[in-house]
Amino acid sequence: SIPTAGPFFATAQQLAVDTTHPDGFQLSQACEVNLIAGGLAVGLELGDDTVAYINYQNSPFCGTMPPITFYGTTHPVFWVHSNGEVYFQFPTANPTPAFNQYLTWMPRVGMWTDFAPDVAGSVSVSASATEVKVSFQNVASAGTSATANSFDITFTAGGATIIDNYTPDPGHIHPTIAGISRGGGSTDPGPMGGTASGTI
Repeated sequence: SIPTAGPFFATAQQLAVDTTHPDGFQLSQACEVNLIAGGLAVGLELGDDTVAYINYQNSPFCGTMPPITFYGTTHPVFWVHSNGEVYFQFPTANPTPAFNQYLTWMPRVGMWTDFAPDVAGSVSVSASATEVKVSFQNVASAGTSATANSFDITFTAGGATIIDNYTPDPGHIHPTIAGISRGGGSTDPGPMGGTASGTI
């Protein structure tokens, strides 16, 4: 049986109808089937102050959600920054948050700070038909390997952008800018609301 949870790809050379065969047909050569389940978290190998290019509709992510809508613009690809963010234009992997850059550079979302996922923790991407999620789990603060910071950035098929499950480590001492910016000359809307569960 073929699972229906994700896309699958099959190839064959020739199909010949053969009433003497139990299946009613024969193939001229053995076939190949590759099953790839969508929605599974795929870990990223991020070094210090690096980025990873993500096309979430392609393997190994295999998401079927339409392109992400962010501030009215659709994006079929994005970059994950080891310092806690998702960018929608090619970024610079700057570990030091700067408020003027947050407002004027590329569109972005996340927790911009000096993380070190190459020291401890993990960063993963999962994609399905309804959402794309980037998860930072137990990621170390730079220079402090005993810290564990976690949060998720989720984009939904309905156009929502969500930062949630934020659990900063008490030992995290680096400056941090948390939020969502369209970049390109944005203005500061003031403090953002949140919930007790850490959702922005």
